[in-house]
Amino acid sequence: MKIKRLDQTTINKIGAGEVIQRPFNVVKELIENSIDAHCSSIIISIGKGGLESIVVTDDGCGISLEDLKVLGGRYTTSKSIEGDTYGYRGEALSCMTYVGKVTIISRTATSEIGYKVVFQNGQITENPIPLACSIGTTVIVNNLFDKMLRKKSMKETEEYKKIISIIGDYAIHKATIAFTLRKAGTSVCEIKTEKHSTILKNISKIFTTNISNNLQQYSYQCLEPPFQMICYLSNSIFQGKKNKMIFFVNDRFIEHIGLKKVIERIYDEYLPKVNYFVYLSINVNKERIDCNVNPSKTAIRLLEEEKLINQIDKFLNSIIIEFSQTRSFPPSQIKTQPMPNIQQEKYFNRVDSTSTSLLSYIDDDRKKVLQNTRSQYSIGKSTCNNEEIQIEHNEEIKSPFKIQRKKEKENEEEEENELNRNVLKEESNETSTKVPKQPESLKHNTSLKKITKKEKENNKIHIEVIKRRPNKFKEDFLPSLTKLRNEFEKENVNIDMIPILNESTLVGMIDTSYGIIQSSTTMFLIHIPTIIQDLVYQQVIYSFASFNIIEIEPKLTINQLLDVTKLNDEKQQFIKNQLIQHRSLLFEYFAITITENGEITTLPDILPGYLPTASAFPFFISLFSEIKWDDEISCLKEIAINIGKYYSILPTDMSVIDLNKMVEHLLLPYIKTMLIPQQSYENVVITHIADIAKLYHVFERC
Repeated sequence: MKIKRLDQTTINKIGAGEVIQRPFNVVKELIENSIDAHCSSIIISIGKGGLESIVVTDDGCGISLEDLKVLGGRYTTSKSIEGDTYGYRGEALSCMTYVGKVTIISRTATSEIGYKVVFQNGQITENPIPLACSIGTTVIVNNLFDKMLRKKSMKETEEYKKIISIIGDYAIHKATIAFTLRKAGTSVCEIKTEKHSTILKNISKIFTTNISNNLQQYSYQCLEPPFQMICYLSNSIFQGKKNKMIFFVNDRFIEHIGLKKVIERIYDEYLPKVNYFVYLSINVNKERIDCNVNPSKTAIRLLEEEKLINQIDKFLNSIIIEFSQTRSFPPSQIKTQPMPNIQQEKYFNRVDSTSTSLLSYIDDDRKKVLQNTRSQYSIGKSTCNNEEIQIEHNEEIKSPFKIQRKKEKENEEEEENELNRNVLKEESNETSTKVPKQPESLKHNTSLKKITKKEKENNKIHIEVIKRRPNKFKEDFLPSLTKLRNEFEKENVNIDMIPILNESTLVGMIDTSYGIIQSSTTMFLIHIPTIIQDLVYQQVIYSFASFNIIEIEPKLTINQLLDVTKLNDEKQQFIKNQLIQHRSLLFEYFAITITENGEITTLPDILPGYLPTASAFPFFISLFSEIKWDDEISCLKEIAINIGKYYSILPTDMSVIDLNKMVEHLLLPYIKTMLIPQQSYENVVITHIADIAKLYHVFERC
């Protein structure tokens, strides 16, 4: 077979395939042409991911009639070859004519009318047609890659996403130019920015306000090698769904593996498991850059490139280290709302004094209840010498277990509104400012207590923590209580989560363990049992030895409760002896009443209106096998933790509607106003899952 020279049309098609590989390459070349034409606005319309049509309209200087006639030829350009403009090779428009049909409509400021020309295969198909149009240029590319195999492998949605990405990057970098992007035949804009905008404003519009608010701007100038850089870096509380990196060098969009690896390594090292947003705009002398590396112009070569990247590495490294030392949850505006009036009968029929007994909760599926109790609700160690707590199917409790609430003193007068006294009692003679009287609907909310001068000076306890103390809080009379309180008030508190809780509303419960809340425009997944356990634990420490009580009628004995577990007789007897031996301590400090015969008659009323789950009562009693009674701090802490574990168990047989009502109207108000969130909550107990503005942006696009 003889060797022959390819014809010029085939050569041109091969070259076109290298320059124009996908629809977004067409869009990139056209918007760069518009920018070179000194336009102030660019409007882009995309049909079927760019495969059917791409229309780019600008208000730039336009193209004269003489230039229009030769515009489609290869290696024809009006651009500077010195690197001051995006284009310089005269290939892009010509290549487009070999992979699609190109129509150009343009008018200059000196012309009264515009002209329309059509190109295919590098040639003008007919003489220019005069027509009325605005100053500027419109380029229409139809039927891209028609009758080419590569078109079959392209998906419209993927190509459109890539177009959105490239236009968004240019809209951020060229913030003074107005960009508009929409699908063909629709009026909904995917991207719409304004003239003379800023980088941050456009990031906010293209992505979300939450992202732009968590970006920090920096500038850097290096003498060796010489370059300048402006960058926007996401901080430690950035909550983007994906990583995003935007690189521009001398106003050219580039993809640089070296810079990408540097950023990935730094963020992975100092802010692991946190997504990031990075925008870098680098300027070097044009003599130190080579842009003619690949046909798509997304790769460059720099003089002393390795040194330049090392300098950028050092600079970014110093910044991200600072971010890693100040990690926190994003704050939001504090809005305290009154607790709604909850009627116990409406949501707590299952433990009302006129209805069911313990038998009805245990006999149906007793083994499953306690196994779920252990696996889902017990936080921390809850085993008794490695023996699993289970229920014997052949055991029965004949005495019904009914719970009703009563005051510790029957003739006790109704509580005064503690919110009218919003000043901490101090030993020193400090003067305090009066606080306006709070409405009655806020009676169960936290008191807005004044922080003392001493606490302000030492900054020991944050004022938001003091606000969440109960109304009847008194200074601890035991040093051990002060130590326990300081653990969750000072040492482990996460102050930045308090505004999140204050603004939270319930979206819905997934099951008895997990629910979704919304705070401001952000949605969080929360682990309800852990939150209730900590809330109850904190209230036990705060209200130590001053509880109202829940009366248990008829009485249940310790033996009856332990008999439904699989603990051996020796362990059961040990628990019973310990409880009876320390019953005075349990009654005086925790309102747990145990008679000499081993009957349990009362429990503490921790959260008014909320009753613990009756079916988990045996589990609660079994927890007392591990109490260190001879160690004061350990003893008080373990009992408080056990009470928290028991109260954190939600009914497993409650309907979804009733469960949502109970959490929304009863538990969530307590959580919003009384819970002191801990540092361990972040991304474990309270996990960010979505941003409403971002979701709207995504679904609006659909």
